[in-house]
Amino acid sequence: MRKLLVLLKLNFRALLSSFSGGRSGKKKKMGMLGATLLLGGLAVYLSVIYSMLMGDALSQVGLLDSMLPLMAAMSCVMALMMTVFAASGFIFGGKDSDLMLSLPVSPFVVMLSKLLALYIENLLFCFLWMIPTGVAYIIYGGSLSVAFCINLVLVALFLPFIPSLVGMLIGVVISWMTANLKKNVILSNVVYFLFFAVVIILCSQVNSLGAILIQNSEGFNALLATWLLPFGLLQKALTTAPLHIISFMLICAVPFVIVTYIFSISYKKLLTLLTSHKMRSDYKLGRLGAKGQTKALVNKEFGRYFSSTIYVFNTAFGTVMLIMAAAAAVIMRGTVMFYVEIMGGVTAVLPLLATAIIALAATVDTSSVSISLEGKTLWILREAPVTPAALFGAKALVCFSVAMAGVVISAVVIGIAYGIPAVTVISIILAGAAISANTAVSGLWINLLLPKMDASNDTVVVKQSASAMVGMLYGVVIAGAGIAILLMLNPPLELFCIVYAIIVTIITIVFWRLLLTKGYQRLAEI
Repeated sequence: MRKLLVLLKLNFRALLSSFSGGRSGKKKKMGMLGATLLLGGLAVYLSVIYSMLMGDALSQVGLLDSMLPLMAAMSCVMALMMTVFAASGFIFGGKDSDLMLSLPVSPFVVMLSKLLALYIENLLFCFLWMIPTGVAYIIYGGSLSVAFCINLVLVALFLPFIPSLVGMLIGVVISWMTANLKKNVILSNVVYFLFFAVVIILCSQVNSLGAILIQNSEGFNALLATWLLPFGLLQKALTTAPLHIISFMLICAVPFVIVTYIFSISYKKLLTLLTSHKMRSDYKLGRLGAKGQTKALVNKEFGRYFSSTIYVFNTAFGTVMLIMAAAAAVIMRGTVMFYVEIMGGVTAVLPLLATAIIALAATVDTSSVSISLEGKTLWILREAPVTPAALFGAKALVCFSVAMAGVVISAVVIGIAYGIPAVTVISIILAGAAISANTAVSGLWINLLLPKMDASNDTVVVKQSASAMVGMLYGVVIAGAGIAILLMLNPPLELFCIVYAIIVTIITIVFWRLLLTKGYQRLAEI
């Protein structure tokens, strides 16, 4: 037990330290504390909103008890979304895995300590999610008793085992794909984006869950007795049969321990499989092609970008959303036009189109992690005979190209489908290009200030590093400022887009000058 507790403490600190941006001392502790507060605050905020909405809707039709399993299921989905991709890198990609397995500690204890660290992270989210749910249940007419309060705490403690277990299973699949589909990157990316599309569809139905439940309450109850049995037991434990809490705890914890034990039997073999590489033995002499300095760097950056599925998946979010929105706008043109006419016609909704394109383009930020992803090979770039403009320009070009793919496709397709004037479409594209270039260049500067060169895998850098978070927040601020001005002052759209593009471009030039002067010096210090 002592070994488990020691390893658990180390693994949990390692999980939180990924948010510290490579800092140490007090700054590292502040980063860990900030990440914890952010996760907890997000859980409380979302839970309060959805609990009140669900409680109000379901209490009016006598289905208030159904709110408890529904909100519990939502907490599991949300927790899973936040940890599923980090789980694969944390459980199967740690640098210290070989060292831990060489110690006089069983593989079961090593793997259990990692999964329990993941469980604690999910516990923070689920616990702070379920408490507001219980309060809302009581506010809207649920029975308050000592048994309810005790069982609610027990539910919040054992519920995180579900997303932790599912996250581990998905993590195994992701790790296998990463290790075995490196030569088939397209297939790997397609699988990721299909999963992403399913998540988006499910999230889009969250606001209508209450109505769906009201219309098909019998079907929901049938699911609680079969496929969603843990949530059915949860409902009974908190409402009519408090002793069902024992069954709920067992059905959550026992599979978690059993599956962990099963995988621990072949944990060493699994780690070897995931980290091994097959080498060719049929090498043939051929002609070595030559490329220019800039072209070689650009090809390298694009190759690095598309070779990492987790990198593409997390930084191309805005582009994928824009393309999906454009496709949906064309396919569902009749339905969309109905709502557009209600809002005052195409001209009236053009500012909303511009804000959507600007906001989503700002989320495409490959640059803020591109330097950290160089890892141990960064010295090669530092020593290479390349100019700072070529080095930073190649990285910025990848970010700009990925973002502009979504901006141009969405603006042109929607413009043609809905008869938007060409001048308006071009002005929107200019604004999108300006924010894309700004994000690309500013992201490099942010990454130079907050590098994380010791990450065990791409997942830690892309999803959990400080530079990734700051880069995302910067994009929100720079895009949000323009959107706020557009919506509050309502200037002519074309004029706004041109002025916004000029202002953002000036900021981009400032960042670019910083990169060419102090940036290269900072790169040498990392």
